[in-house]
Amino acid sequence: MELSQWKNVHVVVDQSCHALEVWGVAGVFAPKSSERCMSAQCTPSSRKWCTIKWILLVVAIIVALLVTFLVGLWIYHPKFVYDPTTFPGVPESKLLSDHGPTPITILSSDGTKLRAYWLRHPDADKSKTPLTTLLFMHGNTGNLEASFKSIAGWQRHLPLNALVLSYRGFGYSEGTPLMAGIRMDSQAALEYLQSERSVDPKRIILYGHSLGGAVALHLTAANPRSFQAVVVENTFLSIRKMASHDVPAIAWASFVVTEKWDNEEQLRILAASDSAPHMLFISGAKDNRVPPEHMNQLWANAQAIKKGKKNMVLERLHMPECNHSCYELEGYYEGIVNFLSKTTTSNKAAPLNKALGAK
Repeated sequence: MELSQWKNVHVVVDQSCHALEVWGVAGVFAPKSSERCMSAQCTPSSRKWCTIKWILLVVAIIVALLVTFLVGLWIYHPKFVYDPTTFPGVPESKLLSDHGPTPITILSSDGTKLRAYWLRHPDADKSKTPLTTLLFMHGNTGNLEASFKSIAGWQRHLPLNALVLSYRGFGYSEGTPLMAGIRMDSQAALEYLQSERSVDPKRIILYGHSLGGAVALHLTAANPRSFQAVVVENTFLSIRKMASHDVPAIAWASFVVTEKWDNEEQLRILAASDSAPHMLFISGAKDNRVPPEHMNQLWANAQAIKKGKKNMVLERLHMPECNHSCYELEGYYEGIVNFLSKTTTSNKAAPLNKALGAK
């Protein structure tokens, strides 16, 4: 057996050129056929075999790295999908004193304790019948104070009460945010409202912004007869397509993303259903988080929902100056009020409150 040295790499070559190298620093085993196979003892066939082994080892290393990357992406991608760090934004005591919500604990179907907030309309006591209820699904990186400010705008224009749900892992809710769990949470919030004597279950408006829009569409597809109207603002086609847009280099690996939030699929489910609520799509032309073409495509796909549902109101409120949140812009609430004023009937649903209308 011949022993040779090249720089600080020791190469051992046996009679058949089946050799191993030990890299002095890292202790990595790798072939170096170009050196070892120059030996006079190596036959052409043995040199060919050395080259094949070298190629196979390189391929094995690449495959191992790819598998490691895909497994890591599969395990850790939820941490990149959800960002609950901005919730609740300010201490709950300040939220309660500044906005006056009533904190509520809702149990999800798996026992996870969820924090929700009930915001009554200032004139709720003057109504002889239950007001319409807004079920509010917040976005991913906002905070509760922004949600409460948005609801205050709803209540300035419309006589309704509101329930804001903090998904698991957000704010003061228990658990870790995952799609399956958040879907259970939204279902629990709906069932809570349906069980409350102070809520008319036929007068529930569902609203969702960004991630909350995905939550709202999934909840609607699972409960197509449960809402008087659904309002979706600046949401996305799917998490996989968002990942492909945000990090094009890993678009090929999006198939391992299990937190899909596939909104296109939910629209197809609604299109196949014999019932659907009235729907309003709010989009911002200058959205700096979700590509505007996502809402454009969702709006185009939504046209199929209306087929066979002659009483359904399907509208879009497109705001040229809006980025990701539109509620502070002029015309936002007026557009919502105008939409709701047309939703006087729904498939087997009661009319909205006659009180609904611009103030």
